[in-house]
Amino acid sequence: MNKHIPNGYKQTEIGIIPKDWEMKKLYEIAEIITGPFGSSIKKEFLSNKGIPIYSARNVLKKDFSKTEFIKTEHYKNLKAFKVKLNDIFITTRGTIGKVRLFNKKKKGIIHSNLSIIRLKQIHKLHLEYLIFILNDKKIHNQINEILSSTTIDALYGSNIKNLLIPLPPLPEQQAIASVLSGMDALIEQLNKLIQKKTAIKKGTMQQLLTGQKRLPGFTGEWVRKKLGEVGIKLKAGGTPSKNIKQYWEGKIPFATIEDLTNSGKYLYSTKNKISEIGLTNSSAWLVPKNSLLISMYASLGEIVINKIETSTNQAILTIIPKKNYDLNFLYYLIRNSKSKYEKLISQTTQKNLNKNKLENLKFLLPPTLKEQQAIAQILSDMDKEIEALEKLKRKYENIKKGAMALLLTGKVRLINSQTAKTPSL
Repeated sequence: MNKHIPNGYKQTEIGIIPKDWEMKKLYEIAEIITGPFGSSIKKEFLSNKGIPIYSARNVLKKDFSKTEFIKTEHYKNLKAFKVKLNDIFITTRGTIGKVRLFNKKKKGIIHSNLSIIRLKQIHKLHLEYLIFILNDKKIHNQINEILSSTTIDALYGSNIKNLLIPLPPLPEQQAIASVLSGMDALIEQLNKLIQKKTAIKKGTMQQLLTGQKRLPGFTGEWVRKKLGEVGIKLKAGGTPSKNIKQYWEGKIPFATIEDLTNSGKYLYSTKNKISEIGLTNSSAWLVPKNSLLISMYASLGEIVINKIETSTNQAILTIIPKKNYDLNFLYYLIRNSKSKYEKLISQTTQKNLNKNKLENLKFLLPPTLKEQQAIAQILSDMDKEIEALEKLKRKYENIKKGAMALLLTGKVRLINSQTAKTPSL
């Protein structure tokens, strides 16, 4: 006996699974309906109302409420692509292999960037189990192999029909789906709570950062200041020559827009580092901790507070605030002012910001440092609450990921394999 295969398990083309599990090709358990050719749905067929056309966008956004429509008179010629309750949609172009259950009792057809997986014998196979397995790494590995073997970056019924699907006995399918669905429900609850808290924070920012609502105990007119007036220094960075290797063999953090967009509120590390000689021989400079870094190119208006000394490239403007301005308040004020940046770049053909444009931007600010600090504290507390929920969500997502790796391979069994009967499909 092969010592690498545990007792009660067997080797298959997609890995080791329990002996009482079956291995089926997708076409054996489901009908596969490929979306229509793009030319089948002409522009003149489209309308503001009529029959919905469901696309990859609906799957990726997990929302079937917003679609294009095809005129009712053209629907009859495209009925081969009509949707049914409990169809499984799989994306076949662009972001490939994403799966979602269509649980609506609605008319509609699929777009050319979708295919339908429709169970042949739904009573012998648990629908939710199939959705979980189609989202599993083993299936996506097969999809990647299909894509790597063709020059066409798309899936069709002809090339997904042979996907290998491991099938436990039906009671075990139900048990696996129940556990994973419970985890999904918990993650979705956290998602909704995060969305709710984020919306509340957005409304609070709009009120507190514009003076529409004043906190108790604070009076006096807000004052209008240019951004250049709140900093003791406003300066962009620079990039050492990429052709000189020694400039990039150091320990000095080097921040780019990518670091800003991936950091959240605080910057603790950077992807790249430069050397002292690289710093000396370029326009880069060492930015002190607790400064504001603002992106001027590409992702305009991204802003972070650096918690480390760092250098930056020329696409980032650093603001070192004066002592009578609260760092956190300025962070929220500038972050909440993207419409100002958009207005600035709409006045020019070059879709970038620069130091001169930014330092002349005007903002209304509370007259006292204490009011700035009070506003910033409320918003910081809201951020911490949202971050705690997001951390909890990530924890459960990781737990679910681990559970899928164990349950969908049979490494952990939820029912006694001796009493389970394998369905004959």
